[in-house]
Amino acid sequence: MKLISWLSLVFLILAAFTWGYEVYIATLNWHYELLSGGELWAKIHINSLVGFQALVEKYTWQWLWWEFLFPILTLPAWTLPLILGISALMIRFKIRLDLSKRH
Repeated sequence: MKLISWLSLVFLILAAFTWGYEVYIATLNWHYELLSGGELWAKIHINSLVGFQALVEKYTWQWLWWEFLFPILTLPAWTLPLILGISALMIRFKIRLDLSKRH
């Protein structure tokens, strides 16, 4: 249960920092633009993004990239860690509730 708690905390902090980065860039440019996950990944290391796309398209189904992964990468960068963090919190509370019902 501690692992799930730490994972949820890490994902929620990552989501907050990513959103904070968007706000920071917005204050520098004087207008707010959503930063997509793919755009953030490209800013960090573009070759790994291109390599991952080639890996997925070559060794799995080509539609997997365009129909599943690409739409996820076009979401705002903070949404994926936020969803993962909230999901981990929900799992943690579900486990905690189940454990309290047993005693």
